[in-house]
Amino acid sequence: MIEWYRIEVNFEEFLEESLALCSLFLGPQNHEILTYDEALKKYLGIDAKASLTTLSTLAEREGTREELLNMLWGCHVEPHLGQGLYSVITAYPEEQAALSQIKNGYAERFEIYFKGMELGNGYHELTHPIEQKERLDRANEERAALGKEPLPLDPHLLQALEKGLPDCYGIAVGFDRLLMLHLEASSLQEILP
Repeated sequence: MIEWYRIEVNFEEFLEESLALCSLFLGPQNHEILTYDEALKKYLGIDAKASLTTLSTLAEREGTREELLNMLWGCHVEPHLGQGLYSVITAYPEEQAALSQIKNGYAERFEIYFKGMELGNGYHELTHPIEQKERLDRANEERAALGKEPLPLDPHLLQALEKGLPDCYGIAVGFDRLLMLHLEASSLQEILP
């Protein structure tokens, strides 16, 4: 992974910087920006507020809203993204905020795709320690309800947030994926040492 954080930048500046890194491996590319809902509508004809019945019918199985949306996204949306350009997905639903801030009901995060593959996941970082701990606890409750083991909370992250983290953006980019695409390999196994 290549991971970095920037203070004193806005969304557009941070996105341009992130795309510039990808271009070091893949050459200059045009890009499109789609919201999460726009991508769902374009490739599935639904939005994130579709009923659980609709999601189950499309997925041909039962599950939670999050499970079904993730499955449908991975199978029916992702393969179309980044064909001949970078696709940048923004405005994720609140439920998919992960470590990002929420503004006007949407997660302030983005993902960059190329040739159907996610390259990077960027956030307007959540810097509020109490909200961060509540989200991590809630995620563990959801895991437990699904019969999964809870994930340990990172005390260093929470301590850092308590001391004060400046407003910033951060991203993690898959170095292995960039290298695979750069070398035109057909799988990650071909490029791993």
